[in-house]
Amino acid sequence: ARVHLWYEKRFGRPYRPLDCAMDALTTYAARTHAIAARLGVNGNLILHAPFGLANMFGMRLVPNYTQDNRETYAEKAKRMKALWPELTVIPWHANE
Repeated sequence: ARVHLWYEKRFGRPYRPLDCAMDALTTYAARTHAIAARLGVNGNLILHAPFGLANMFGMRLVPNYTQDNRETYAEKAKRMKALWPELTVIPWHANE
């Protein structure tokens, strides 16, 4: 909830205040990472995935163009590709 207070100083661009923790998922550099899980009151698993789960299960890293996170995305892509060579990295397109 306090990300907007320090984000611009660290990354050089503003970050809007969030409505809730799930709202943060829509700002992740990769759509693939925008997944959260919690336990429900009955012990059942509740998933939140605003961009779905297909990319995760398909081993595809897909950029999220809602913010200009291209540098963060490139760093994550490089690190993840080294760990999982079978990962397909969808490039960040300059015109998006």
